[in-house]
Amino acid sequence: MSSVIVCKNCGVETVSRYSTTKFCSDACRAKFNKKNKGRKQTCKYCGNEFRNYKIRDCCSIHCKNEYKKELTIRKKKDHKVEKVCFCCKKSFITTKNNKIYCSKNCSYEHQKEVLRQKKDLKKSQHQKKCKECGKHFVSNRMRATFCSKVCSNKYENRRRELIRRKRIMANGRVDWSISIERLLKRDGSICYLCHKSFDLYTDTNDDYYPSIEHVIPISKGGTHTWDNVKLAHRKCNTLKRDKILKRGS
Repeated sequence: MSSVIVCKNCGVETVSRYSTTKFCSDACRAKFNKKNKGRKQTCKYCGNEFRNYKIRDCCSIHCKNEYKKELTIRKKKDHKVEKVCFCCKKSFITTKNNKIYCSKNCSYEHQKEVLRQKKDLKKSQHQKKCKECGKHFVSNRMRATFCSKVCSNKYENRRRELIRRKRIMANGRVDWSISIERLLKRDGSICYLCHKSFDLYTDTNDDYYPSIEHVIPISKGGTHTWDNVKLAHRKCNTLKRDKILKRGS
């Protein structure tokens, strides 16, 4: 059974099969809902009236962001903390939680004082005990551990020699009887790398004094045995480093 209804949007009378119909078409329903959706509300930022089914503070995203900024500024202005200056020890009021100085002048003066204390600490002398010889000495460096460069070199050379010996023993069998004098008797006084003679009457640290050279380096798994050692100049030994030379080269 059809009934006559009046459109709620345009006011035109229409015939409908349902008594609950309120609009003559979907377009009228959309226009009415657009105008009258939700409850009336007032934007807290711009003050304009708007409609929405949910309770909101602002009419748009732009108004919402600007309103949040205003709130944070108000909170900062309202939030005040009483603090004591780290430099002059006077009380002051601030809105920042991380502020420790009452003025820039106090901050500058305190930094100057800290730098002066650091300089005085560097100049001050400290009683130390040498790590190598055990003698007591005075130094202006807090981390000083040796009384002289000689003691420092001795300690470093011994440390390196211990590390080298550990590597040698880790590679396998070791012949501790190997020496420069015995290698001179076995191989003669010629460097096996450059094929030139040694200078036996110079200083032991000279570039052309003989040294024990491992054919297969210790770092590459070579052993400290008679079949893996030969004599070479200190300079040639240094230049070869940890290379493995091919036969005939």
